[in-house]
Amino acid sequence: MSLRDPPYEPPSVSELQEFLLADRRPTGHVNQVWPNLYIGNEVAARDKGTLHSLGITHIVNAAHGPPNPGPGPCFYVNTGPRFYRDLTVDYYGVEADDAIEFILSPFFYPTARYIRAALAMGGKSTVILLCLIRFTVSENCTI
Repeated sequence: MSLRDPPYEPPSVSELQEFLLADRRPTGHVNQVWPNLYIGNEVAARDKGTLHSLGITHIVNAAHGPPNPGPGPCFYVNTGPRFYRDLTVDYYGVEADDAIEFILSPFFYPTARYIRAALAMGGKSTVILLCLIRFTVSENCTI
């Protein structure tokens, strides 16, 4: 990815109205939060069939952990590029704990640049942000 962000073309007003007026309550393990942008939890992260059926081309794992997190509670979604090698996706891992007290701000701009570049590719690209339970890290990165 270059340092210069590609131009982003926002959805039309009618597309935004249709999207924003639709029922948007969270359901299931994965939800669309913006055109071509989804958030999901660990179940969605491991469901390659769902990722394929949604047309996911870019995966942001906002709970990408170290290779061997050690004993005790695990706040990571331990997937990675090798896990998705049988899918045609680009993988971006953010080494962040999926915990409310984790300081996420250093990851905002790099993650936003990655998402923006992916969405700028046009209707061909679809991004999913993943975290362990979908209610902390991935939503914060999306906002």
